[in-house]
This record gives sequence, C-alpha cells and structure tokens, in this order.
Amino acid sequence: MGDAVIELNDCEVSVIRSGNIVAGSPGIAVLRQDRMELGQAALQSAHIDPRNTFSRFWSNLNQDNFKQRTKPARHNADLAFAHLLSLHEMAGDVDRVVFAVPGSFTNSQLSLLLGLAEASPFTVTGLIDSAVAAAAASAAAGRHSYLDIHLHHTVITSLEVSGTVNRTAVKAINDVGLLEIHNKCVNHMADLFIQQSRFDPLHHAATEQALYNRLAQCLQELESETDALIEIDFENTRYQARVTRERLVDALQPLYNKISALVDPACPALVNRRLAVLPAFADHLAAARVEAEVVDERALFDGCMAHAQGDEAAGEEIYFVTRLKAVAEPALQPATPAAEGRDRQPEAGPTHVLVDAEAHSLGPAPLYLSAQGVFSESGGEDPLCSLTSNGSIATLAPGAGPALVLVNGRAVTGNTGLKPGDVVGFPGSTHEFTLIRVLA
Repeated sequence: MGDAVIELNDCEVSVIRSGNIVAGSPGIAVLRQDRMELGQAALQSAHIDPRNTFSRFWSNLNQDNFKQRTKPARHNADLAFAHLLSLHEMAGDVDRVVFAVPGSFTNSQLSLLLGLAEASPFTVTGLIDSAVAAAAASAAAGRHSYLDIHLHHTVITSLEVSGTVNRTAVKAINDVGLLEIHNKCVNHMADLFIQQSRFDPLHHAATEQALYNRLAQCLQELESETDALIEIDFENTRYQARVTRERLVDALQPLYNKISALVDPACPALVNRRLAVLPAFADHLAAARVEAEVVDERALFDGCMAHAQGDEAAGEEIYFVTRLKAVAEPALQPATPAAEGRDRQPEAGPTHVLVDAEAHSLGPAPLYLSAQGVFSESGGEDPLCSLTSNGSIATLAPGAGPALVLVNGRAVTGNTGLKPGDVVGFPGSTHEFTLIRVLA
C-alpha cells in the first residue's frame, strides 16, 4: 500500500509519490457511442472530434445529465470517476491518497469528489487546498498571492504566512485557462501559415489537430529562442510558418493582462510552474511590478505529506484544509537588499553597432539603418529599421515599409531584442550591422 498526493489540476491531474509524478493525465475525454478516450489519447484527437470532446468535467464537477446520452457516461461525475480509475491503474500500487484541490472548488463539488473517491480504489486521508499546501513548504512569512492555471480558468489565492499558512481569499478568472491560451497561440500560428505559405491549417480537422499537437514543442523552443519553425504535412506537401516569440507574446497580452490586473503588487506572488513557463509571462509580471517566485514542483507534495503525517489520523472524518503549519525553513526566502542588488544585475546588452569598421553608440534615441549602410539620426535616407537601447536591452524596430529586415539571416516582422554578436542585414545589401558590447 502506497501513500501519495493527487493534485487535482485538470491541465494534468497528477499522482505524486515521494515527490515524483508516477501518473499524470490531462482532464480531457472524447466520448464515442460505446467507449471513451481519456487523458493524452483524448487530447490527441480533441480537435478531430470536437463535438464529442469534454474538458470541463473537473472544473464543472456535477451530476447534471448531458443533453445527448452516451453509454460510457451520463454526466461530468461519470467522466471524473472514470478518470480516477484510469489514474489508479497508471499509478500501480498507490492506494492511500491526499487530494490537493484548487480553492475554486465549491463545497458541493468537494462532497461529490469525496463520494467518487470512496467508490474508487483510493483511500482518501486528506483534502487540502493546493495553494495552502504549496505555500506551507515554500513561502516565507508575510502576505502572498499564489497563481495557478487550469484548463479553463486561473486561480489567484491570497495567503497570510506566519507560523501557519492561512487562506484569506480566492479569485477565479474564468476563460483565462490553458486551453484559451493554446487557442490564442494556434490562431496566431494559423494566421502566419496563411501569410507565409498560403495555407490555412484550421480549414481541415486533421491539420488543425496537427498544429495543436506541435504547439508544446514550439512553446518549449521559444523559451530560449526568438523564433521557431512549424511544419505541417498535408496532401504530399509540407507547409511551414516561422513564429516569433515577440509577436506570439503580443497575441497573449490581453489574457496576461486579465491575470495581472487581479494580482496585488503589494505582496509577492508565488507562481506555479505551469503558469511560469508560458511565453514571457514572468516578464509580464515584472513589467506589472509584481515580485514573483516560481514554486518548486515538490512543494505541494511536501506540504500535503507534512499534514498527512501529522496529528491527523487516517479514518477520521475528512474535511477541507485551508490552514496548515508552515515549515521552519521555507524554500523561498525574501531577498535582502544587498542580495537583491547582486542577483538582479541587468544583463550585459549591446552598447554599440559596428558597420564598415566604425562603432556607433546605442542609446534611447533611435539610430536608423538603411540598405546603403548609412546611419541617420533623423530617420532620413530610406531607413529600413531603427535601433535603440535602454542600457541593458537593445531593440530593433522594423520600418513601416514592406522591406525585409534580417537578424542572423532570419526575417523579423516585429520589434526584436538583440544581444552582442547579433547581425542585422537586408536582402540584396552587402552591408552588415553587428551588435557589440564595448568594455569601458
């Protein structure tokens, strides 16, 4: 018999044992007339059969009958129960579990969850607010906001930490979930396919699914690269589109703004890794003057296990825990002024641009580049782009015309950050502009 934590986040409902995920499955189901697909298998066909795809059975956990009856399930609770059985089979010898549940769950949903768990092979030993559990193992004393994203909403939990972690408020931002963010990304990428390859991947169910299937890899590449190439094969033809990180982030800004608008900048934010890895989300919080720390993935497990192994004994009445004892040495410590200054030194960005053996200083005032290799501070002489610097970051802004601007041989279509060693050029021009850093 094994003890574990089930984190009930429908982006991936996870069974965690000894700090490691031993089973994980997104809260997606595709219902056929006589069978169902769950988890990753359902995710891989959700856009091929959207009418029979269900993704709200955890966030809207209830027993309201579906409009169209199918043999495998009558309502969301049936799908949730089937998902629990699937996780039990994947997890192997895990039997005793603590449920870590988002604060957005209602009392009736918590009661229904316990009823489903009682009918499953799992033995429930605890029911804990996931934000409280994660903060109990990681947060220093003070007020905090805990940010986590689910398939259809984002949850912001207000916490007060002293000797204990107390949940003081919960806000759910509906329709700002991972699926909505993925939809924004895919729609932006589809527009790029139309512009660059004259091909609409959303016109065919198979290519739409292929685009969604490639999204995770694309987002991973954009964590470290300024752009990524996506390829889709259709009817013996390969179509390509190049996605720039900056333009993708621009498309996501309205959703990011809805989140940051409800985050209190007066207290630090503890950000779950699911949210932290979204393109430039950390930069967005910094621009909103929100001090943010990414919570270690093990923190939730440690917080739940500390409670389960404490005074509470298995077999007693299960209640929803929204207050826990804080650890003596939290993983996230507030930075001292000296350490903060040391750790947050601006990155060494370019100070000059080199062309024809001459180095031109960069600053807040734009320098304009032309295909003839001539700089003009006034913007004359057919400028194709401009360069500016705020002291730590250099930015290239393409001109208003249709001419292509190349960075390291790749076309850019929007404002682009530059680092020392990057080379700017124009098709048909022999002049190259190299970004350099001059040491004093």
